[in-house]
Amino acid sequence: GIDFLLLQRQDGIWEEDFGLRHGPSTWWSTGYVGRLLDKIKPGLTGESVEPLLRDQNDNGGWAYNAGVPPDAETTANVILFLGGKEVPQKIITRATLGSTNPISGYRSRGSETP
Repeated sequence: GIDFLLLQRQDGIWEEDFGLRHGPSTWWSTGYVGRLLDKIKPGLTGESVEPLLRDQNDNGGWAYNAGVPPDAETTANVILFLGGKEVPQKIITRATLGSTNPISGYRSRGSETP
């Protein structure tokens, strides 16, 4: 199972199409799969860190994919994944503070209009 999951990763990203109206998942899948793999066998997910850091949104969060705004669930998955890595604390702090902004805080995935 682990080898299969690792083979599905392209350029550090796990992309999965669940058939949702938002399109395929990139950052949600990467945070989720990476976090679970780290629990099973640490050390296999390092190449997924750089793409996540590179694509952190301006408000600090992460989106289900590049076509939708950041959401709470995806940002939480990515924070949980990155929390087990050696990343600058400011990355996590920025993501956490973005969620508390009363005007632009993260919504639940699906709450925006496509």
